[in-house]
Amino acid sequence: MIDTSVSRRLHRCLPFALAAILLTSYTEIEAAVIPWGVRVDVDAGAANDPEQGSISETNGAQRGDAAATVTQEGITDRHNFAFSLAAANMRLEILRVRADTVNEAAASASAHFQDTLNITSDRGDQNIFVVFVISGSISGDPSQNNAHFSSSPNPTTVRSGEALETHPPAPGQVRLLGNAVVEVGYHIDTAGTTAVPLAVTLNAFSFVGGRVNFSETAIAYLELPEGVTFVGSDSGLAFADRTDFIIRPGDPIPGTAPVPEPSSVVLGGTGLLALGVMLLRGSRCRKPVGEGLG
Repeated sequence: MIDTSVSRRLHRCLPFALAAILLTSYTEIEAAVIPWGVRVDVDAGAANDPEQGSISETNGAQRGDAAATVTQEGITDRHNFAFSLAAANMRLEILRVRADTVNEAAASASAHFQDTLNITSDRGDQNIFVVFVISGSISGDPSQNNAHFSSSPNPTTVRSGEALETHPPAPGQVRLLGNAVVEVGYHIDTAGTTAVPLAVTLNAFSFVGGRVNFSETAIAYLELPEGVTFVGSDSGLAFADRTDFIIRPGDPIPGTAPVPEPSSVVLGGTGLLALGVMLLRGSRCRKPVGEGLG
């Protein structure tokens, strides 16, 4: 029989811990004073035997990447496990997070970077987008296992895929359900050079059993119309190790497979069928090499 007193204690403590982590991450983004940089935070906790206390945690926060793991034999010999991972890279413009739990455990991960992009335009009234291609999956109770992508000062919106735009009190945040493409849009009012501030965060949370795996990376691209050019960033690091990050409006987005129109599928299937019939007829009519020679 499960010791319900310890189980109740765990359920009282862990939600407050996760709520505190979430609040802290949003506060740091909005109140950040550094002009550019990365931040990653991880937290993993699992229930102990009652004699050892109710919660055991490991925490990590550093520039670049971090990971935390907790594994325990807990209530009634159940194996409790928590793992979290977060990584951010400004030179590649990628974010990665993962949070896994088994039984009485909780995990969270947050990856964040911010910078100011410098954009020149030969004319005004232009729209540009920072597009993020995100790969990931979620298993377990969706109310207790989830992932979010957010941006500041401009909001994040969904372009395609498995994601939902959330409502206040979290404007500019997108809830991720799986693979998705999201974007942060800007309007260039006048010709010349414009500073484009960008701060983005990818979060993952898992509680009492599940996996939130967005460690396949959220990678950024710049969608710029003709006559608009990226000339660097305040950090000097943005996209420094990439040559494939500029796309034009209407171009296919790298890392996403376009879905063919139904008419194209039908025409393609008809063409293959016709080709098969022609080949079959040809094989029936063709004589073997050397036949009829004597």
